Amino acid sequence: MSRGLLMLVLQMAVSIGVAALGVWALLRPKHLQAFINQNFAILPAVRPSSPITTTLIRMAGICLILYGYMLASNFKEEIVWLGKALGVVAK
Repeated sequence: MSRGLLMLVLQMAVSIGVAALGVWALLRPKHLQAFINQNFAILPAVRPSSPITTTLIRMAGICLILYGYMLASNFKEEIVWLGKALGVVAK
């Protein structure tokens, strides 16, 4: 595998990972908050009476999904070129 193809695969994996983290933050913010609190102690503990933290986590999740999409959309030309080179996409 050439170095360019390896970097493309690595960058696509990073963009999918960022978007997946955003989906996790959007769908299950309290679970993500508990995970971050338990492993890194950055966020406060989960409390049902404090919805401000979950709201901020959901907003960050939307930003992460958008960022992951923007990262992946920059590689459209490279993916089409790779498809043409492999004969998957018609020239």
